[in-house]
Amino acid sequence: MKINFIIFLTLCLHLVAKAQLRIISGEEIFVSGTENLFSAESFSNIGKLTIAAGGTATLNGGSTSGLGTIKGSSTSNLLIGGTSTSGTYYFDQTTAGTTNLLKDLTLSGTATATFGNAINITGGATPGTVIVGLGTTLTTGGFLTLLSNAAGTANIGISNGTISGNLTAERYIPANGRRYRFLASPVVGGSSLQWRNNGANTSGRGIQITGSGTVDASTSNQPSAFYYLETNTTGTINDAAKWSTIDGSTSLTNGRGYRVFVRGDRSIDLTTTNTVNNVTTVWVNGTYPSNPVSIPVTYTNATGGGLGWNLIGNPYPCNIDWMSASGWTKTNIGTGVAIYRPSTNSYAYSLTSSDASDNINVSVNGGGTVIGSGQAFFVRATAASPTLSCNESVKVLTVPTILLLKTSPSNQLRIKLTQDALNIDETVIFFNEKFHDEFLGDEDFSKIANPTVNISSILGNEIYTAINFISNNYTEKTIPLSVWGSKNGTYQLDLTQIAGFDASVSIWLKDKYLNTTDAIDKDKNIPFVINDNALSKGDNRFELLFKNIPTGANELTNVLANTQVKVYPNPAIDVLNISLSNTQFKNSTITIYTVSGKEVLRSNMAENTAQLNIANLSNGIYLVTITNENGFLKTVKFVK
Repeated sequence: MKINFIIFLTLCLHLVAKAQLRIISGEEIFVSGTENLFSAESFSNIGKLTIAAGGTATLNGGSTSGLGTIKGSSTSNLLIGGTSTSGTYYFDQTTAGTTNLLKDLTLSGTATATFGNAINITGGATPGTVIVGLGTTLTTGGFLTLLSNAAGTANIGISNGTISGNLTAERYIPANGRRYRFLASPVVGGSSLQWRNNGANTSGRGIQITGSGTVDASTSNQPSAFYYLETNTTGTINDAAKWSTIDGSTSLTNGRGYRVFVRGDRSIDLTTTNTVNNVTTVWVNGTYPSNPVSIPVTYTNATGGGLGWNLIGNPYPCNIDWMSASGWTKTNIGTGVAIYRPSTNSYAYSLTSSDASDNINVSVNGGGTVIGSGQAFFVRATAASPTLSCNESVKVLTVPTILLLKTSPSNQLRIKLTQDALNIDETVIFFNEKFHDEFLGDEDFSKIANPTVNISSILGNEIYTAINFISNNYTEKTIPLSVWGSKNGTYQLDLTQIAGFDASVSIWLKDKYLNTTDAIDKDKNIPFVINDNALSKGDNRFELLFKNIPTGANELTNVLANTQVKVYPNPAIDVLNISLSNTQFKNSTITIYTVSGKEVLRSNMAENTAQLNIANLSNGIYLVTITNENGFLKTVKFVK
């Protein structure tokens, strides 16, 4: 027998109220998507309670008995509350992952609930949430799973009650290349064997871990999973000595971060040479973290390049906010976070001014202060005896902002270096009267080197900064840039947010390799070439010049901005003509590069026109760069 409760009340709220709810064998109570079933006393279920999509059932008092089931959906909600509610709840297992599915599960009052079989909390763009309120107890029985998919991950929200028993927390990993992922276990007792799906080769599940010990076979058998050793003073942060390997059956420490090379799921054969990469979902199973959680951090006072860096992990199966107003206890820990971003092969940074009255947060590469479930991230200890702990108050239900860019304040220069769509880096220089020109650990954020492209500003003796808070004394300030690419070819510098600077400030980019100075009077995209010459990259190619503009100094800036380059014919066969629209420019240098960055021709341009013999060039696409001592630099493309 199927009973539908549909009662129309004021404001079209569909509410069914029952003091005692009894569902007998063979009977089904169906709560539709616009209804809220409310039971104030005992709940006896030998049949089936179906909570349809969008529906909510509130079991708010008395004991629960019976082996009947509750059937849900990805948008069904269950609230268990009251002052004497207790019992075991069973869920419909007809279609695993569909009929035993809920969106939100909430315990309130002094309710005590035990799960008698598997229950899943939905992932997605609006993921489900479990909340275990103060004074309540949830006994999972090992049956609770927090699902994750491409759109989002289910979580356990702020829960000051008691959660006992094991739970499973998933983490979806997209297919955007065979790259390292920085992972963490949001439960206590998780293991790398679980990341490997307990060794089972199921499509779309688990990863492979290679190396020595209990591992998956591969052609190279190189280690693929590590944790970071801040106490090892050998080399810089990326040196192998600072990374300790784990095998495929290692206990994972809650609150510690791990770097794991992910190829995809476990269906990929690593014993043959291939570059296959596909989506997968990893999981861990264990108990809920204690409250508060103590996170292991160290500070080693030595000259090693990784001084103070700690790779930690989000300890909770929920997003957390690194700069939450409450919940954190930090001693000698900086305000910045660095999260590796596989989609661009670079670290995303977020730094908040140590002076709370400033309320300044700056990010690069899409960084943010919200850390997702199962995510590891770098923080930096600033002095001896650091401590770090957190409680439930640091949790947030918002989606991590790793893919978003922050709204920027004025007097902030953002510089992006692009090799291609998959290899991008960014740095920010932010000027303010409260900041200092020298590097300060609580004011600037050091750079962690990326594998393929790197850009940073340099302070002092080889101190590379991803975020540079600096004084706004523009009388005459020079800031060197470090620019590095892993292969020869054409790169691009994007200098943006120029309009946010005071009108009295002039900004120039000096290219010491080409001996040119370019006026940055508006947002600009500047292509350049890295080749075999060591001076074409590194710490000595580019520097920024900041000056206060004297009266009448805007004239040259306007001339540079309005000068155009023309190359013809295009395509060309034997002869290429070049002309500048400004007839006053003299003694320019013309350089022709292949698209791979190889210089193939260089010539001088005495006046504003020139004719080049390109008969010996192979057919293809070329870049022509024209520079001169006035600070002019432009690049155009032609085809032979």
